[in-house]
Amino acid sequence: MGRPGRPVLTWADLTKGQQVHFYSGDGWKKAHVSHPSQISCSVVWQQGAKTRTTRVYDLRNIQHA
Repeated sequence: MGRPGRPVLTWADLTKGQQVHFYSGDGWKKAHVSHPSQISCSVVWQQGAKTRTTRVYDLRNIQHA
């Protein structure tokens, strides 16, 4: 399976609350942007009943939903 969605070209393309896909060690996951910055962004996602937050630093590991 390939990458979902469209690629993110710059961190400025992301806005708070935007739905995205990000890559973690076990595949692509759906998430929402919680804190975009100039060099990275934080995403919030669900793992079962728990809410998790992950920092993404590489544009290759995040895609528009």
